[in-house]
Amino acid sequence: METIEATFKVVTPMFISGADQDNAELRLPSIKGALRFWWRALAWGQYEGKINKIREEEAKLFGSTDTGQAAVLMRLESQQLRSEPPRFHNVSGAIYLGYGVMNFRGELCRSCVNAGSGFVLRLSWKESSLTEDQQRQISDSLKVMGLLGGLGSKSRKGYGSITLASLKTNGQIIWQQPSDSENFKKEVAKLLAEYRFDSLPAYTAFSSKTKIFTVCQGETPLKLLNTVGEAIQLYRSYGRRGQHDPYHMVNGQKAEQNFHKDHDWMLAATQGQTVDNHPKRVVFGLPHNYFFSQSREKVDVGAASEGIDRRASPLFIHIHEFSERHFGAICALFPAVYLPKNEKIRVKTGRTKIDFSQVIDYGIIIKFLTHKYFPELIEVTP
Repeated sequence: METIEATFKVVTPMFISGADQDNAELRLPSIKGALRFWWRALAWGQYEGKINKIREEEAKLFGSTDTGQAAVLMRLESQQLRSEPPRFHNVSGAIYLGYGVMNFRGELCRSCVNAGSGFVLRLSWKESSLTEDQQRQISDSLKVMGLLGGLGSKSRKGYGSITLASLKTNGQIIWQQPSDSENFKKEVAKLLAEYRFDSLPAYTAFSSKTKIFTVCQGETPLKLLNTVGEAIQLYRSYGRRGQHDPYHMVNGQKAEQNFHKDHDWMLAATQGQTVDNHPKRVVFGLPHNYFFSQSREKVDVGAASEGIDRRASPLFIHIHEFSERHFGAICALFPAVYLPKNEKIRVKTGRTKIDFSQVIDYGIIIKFLTHKYFPELIEVTP
């Protein structure tokens, strides 16, 4: 048997479990699913967007109900898990990114695997059952999962971030984690150059339109996550005006109100007025909701078809460990087909339902990433 061992570190709290959400645990099916996701992200360029070929190759490597057992077998080894709950104090941005697994006070709604944990994933296959190209794809998928990815709930928001420490083939080290942001940039740029393809992907995948940045660096992963979260709040939020506040505020700062038309349109919709368009901020993902505290009215924005519950954010946040006490916050934008062709975006209030054609501007997210919030920004994209 040929083998490859991938050693991973958990960098931010990971919300992952089985049926019992009060008992956090690493689960092999979740890790397999994440690895398939990143393999698929690379496969768009590898197979030049040929969907049927991508599905065929994925089934060979990872198995399917049609083709049977996977060519690559996986198992978890050497788990070292820390389960004590993290403290969320003075990190409103990190709490904002964690809504759903914690409340607005930072109190956890479910247990987590804490930062500092680690695990080894062992992959094996029969000799000559994989081509050299397939073995390279598996190795590169592990790399990109450990450079940009995470596991569990809120992994696109930076929780459950994992760093690939090393890869071993038949006991010999063949790859180790980048030691600083410059080497990180080189590793990611190498993968992008090899797998990029000049078309808008049909799903989340690497392409010539992918943008990746190291937005900030520091000694504490949670503080980095908080920096990104507060920047997103300031960029996206209309803000609230307290009893003694002269302006609408966001986390103690004057609101920028970059999307005041979104606010005005949705407020008008609650009053039964004509609305010109769906909110521009839907590019960050669906559903997209509004609540107006004075009128107690709410607006739900989502896909018009009932079978489409959500559209995950194309912006991935990842906290990466370069070395002990040196971490980086990585933001990766993956432009792709947003919703199926001809699918409408519905603005729904207690009074009306209005359907709009999709107008998706990924430049809104690029503007956020290159805005003033991140003065030490490093673009990774070649």
